[in-house]
Amino acid sequence: MAESLIFAVAESLISKLASRAVEQASLALGVYQELQQMKKTMALIKAFLLDAEQKKEKNNALSEWLRQIRLVFAHAEDIVDNFECEVLRKHVVRTHGSFSRKVCRLFSTSNPLVYRYRMGREINDIKKQLEKVAADGHMFGLQSSDKDTKDFDVSSSYVALLWEALGFLPPPKENETTHDVANEYLRELWSRSFLTDFLDMGSTCRFKLHDLVRELAVYVAKGEFQILYPHSTTISEHAQHLSFIENDMLGQDLVPMGLRTIIFPMEATNGAFLNTLVFRCKYLRVLDLSYSEYESLPSYIGKLKHLRYLSLSGNKKLKGLPDSVCKLQNLQTLDLRGCIQLQKLPKGIRKLISLRRLLVTTMQPDFPDKEISKLASIETLELYSCDNLESLFQAIQPRSLKFLHLSGCGGLRSLSFHVITNLESLVIFKCSKMELSMGLSNLNSIPDSRLKLLVLQSLPQLVTLPEWLQGSVNTLHSLLVVDCNNLEELPEWLSTLTCLKLLIIEHCPRLISLPETTHLLRNLEHLEINDCPELCRRCQPGVGLDWHKISHIKQVIIGEPEE
Repeated sequence: MAESLIFAVAESLISKLASRAVEQASLALGVYQELQQMKKTMALIKAFLLDAEQKKEKNNALSEWLRQIRLVFAHAEDIVDNFECEVLRKHVVRTHGSFSRKVCRLFSTSNPLVYRYRMGREINDIKKQLEKVAADGHMFGLQSSDKDTKDFDVSSSYVALLWEALGFLPPPKENETTHDVANEYLRELWSRSFLTDFLDMGSTCRFKLHDLVRELAVYVAKGEFQILYPHSTTISEHAQHLSFIENDMLGQDLVPMGLRTIIFPMEATNGAFLNTLVFRCKYLRVLDLSYSEYESLPSYIGKLKHLRYLSLSGNKKLKGLPDSVCKLQNLQTLDLRGCIQLQKLPKGIRKLISLRRLLVTTMQPDFPDKEISKLASIETLELYSCDNLESLFQAIQPRSLKFLHLSGCGGLRSLSFHVITNLESLVIFKCSKMELSMGLSNLNSIPDSRLKLLVLQSLPQLVTLPEWLQGSVNTLHSLLVVDCNNLEELPEWLSTLTCLKLLIIEHCPRLISLPETTHLLRNLEHLEINDCPELCRRCQPGVGLDWHKISHIKQVIIGEPEE
């Protein structure tokens, strides 16, 4: 498993070194040949890793060798990341910068001559380290060749964003998202029995991780991943990922400079430690401040140019973010869910050109949807309890958006159908004022859409399924209708959703029967009906009046009918 993880990092690094952006930057800065040699050495080491699992007789020495590779690859990743940061910075300067700013940079460390000299030294240093571990690989005879458990419920979306932030995923192919890439790996792990209770919903999935598998992962990552319990006095010099359990961080001023991940404890308040960390740990990829109690972030947060993931979710005291957050041009995920006092998003959010996921709770009525729609990489937008929001993406087409989650936005009245056409996943939860027809008036011509997952929950205005769903007859994989008290019927055209594999209906007490054509849903594999008294009675296995409509389905879960 350790070899497989390093192999994935090696593949990702080689892919980045081969990218057009890094190639052009290295040519411009005069270090192209050095990077190409580095790529060749990495390819050799990657080939050794394929054979490493077979050499068990020298396991202790191999473990040390693998540890050395992890450290060198981490340093190499920082160098490649620096090139990508420089490319992104130049892009932002070309797009949004001013002449005066460009003149100022002539005298900064971003000056090409200064940058070329510094990067040349670092590349040569890494080359020597890579050549050493490659030579050491020959010592092991490595050849180049192609009990009761407690389970952990996990969402693929969370796994995807962390894997991507830490460089474990290869770049997505054309028309693919990083989520698609992560799901592919997770399905492979499921097929090998590492995961259980795997629920595939098309664009996303949920699963459970055995405690034994988790313990194995912790063992493999020993020294590199560290959980700091109360009164911990030492941090491993090789630690790259730290998680604090309690708000006792006063003695942890000298954290390793090369940290990739820090997860703060709930209710964290230690501002001095946060300031030290932001100033010292310049290679951070993941900064998790969920459920902390900070009212603001350090103004120099923008110096964390390698940061991919920043979470302040559940922080009920956060009132604002410094505008310097928008200098985080590598940032892929910004999680501000549950920040109920957040007045507005920082100015210049359009500069977050790598942002893929934005999760927000905000009090601002003028949500910057125009700026967000211009972000070329944005895939996911999740809005929670944005009560002052009345409309979203009016006359705006967010072309790259694939996942839209609207939760508890009590004032939201309208969402145009053109937003839905490119989506793969749509969740609408507790938006009681929303017009669910999406402004679609001509029902004789319903545009095609790409929805794979639709969740409609706690919507008292829902009486039947929206007509526009017929545009997804060739794509819809999963449909969940939950806690819709006024839902009276499922339309006969439901049977035209030929790709539907999962259907869940819960707590819809007025729904009393299934459409007569339900038996035509030949690809439906999983059906759950709960807390629908009359419908549950009619769908009882073998005896219910509607049982013949669903008896062909592989997995049917029907709740007990009320007496």
